Amino acid sequence: MATAKKTTGSAKKTSTVIKTAAKSLVPILSKAGDKFRLNPFKLEVLPKKTRYILIGIVCVVLLGIVLFINRGLFIAALVNGEPVSRIAIIGELEKQHGAEVITRLVDRKLILQEARKQNLSATQEEVDTKRKEIIKQVSSGNEENFQQILEAQGLTSEEFTQELRIQIVVEKMLSENTKVSDEEFNEFVSANPDLLANAENEEETRNQLREQLKQQKLQTQYTTWIEKLRKDADIVKLVSY
Repeated sequence: MATAKKTTGSAKKTSTVIKTAAKSLVPILSKAGDKFRLNPFKLEVLPKKTRYILIGIVCVVLLGIVLFINRGLFIAALVNGEPVSRIAIIGELEKQHGAEVITRLVDRKLILQEARKQNLSATQEEVDTKRKEIIKQVSSGNEENFQQILEAQGLTSEEFTQELRIQIVVEKMLSENTKVSDEEFNEFVSANPDLLANAENEEETRNQLREQLKQQKLQTQYTTWIEKLRKDADIVKLVSY
């Protein structure tokens, strides 16, 4: 019996030693595992040259996908598989209308700069009022027909609104020189009696005629005014058409 107890005590002691040794080995094995564990998805474990090659391939693939999705930004059409680039179209358009377009854009810039100097702008209410007047004149107040007219001229509603704002600002800046006096209007009516002879609404017709005279004066004043702005401005054209 004494021998059995001695054996049991020795077994317990051996077990305790093993457990203690095992515990001491855990951090060592853990570190060793971290050191030698290989993760094929970590670029750090690959040679530097291989990493650069893989990154380059990924970038090329991503760029190819982006270009394919947005190919319409560069290619306007495909003719039996051969592309017609947008650059070619832009080049043709510039040849035909480049001078006209750049002049219009330069003039717009000059107008906006002058408006800022004079602290002038077009309010939304003024734009809406002007828009209604134009719709009434060109399409008898029909909004749908007016939209069709804009589309035929290649204008969006936003572009038309922008043009209206510029027109209103110009009218404000030239208002003193575009007023139509009663004397001027009466002389015009006397020289063109037929304009009122068959008018259904004489007062409305008079207002329309006065507005026409105002627009004529505005056009004359604008031509002189914008020419002066061009002359006084520092305009550098980097492209010749």
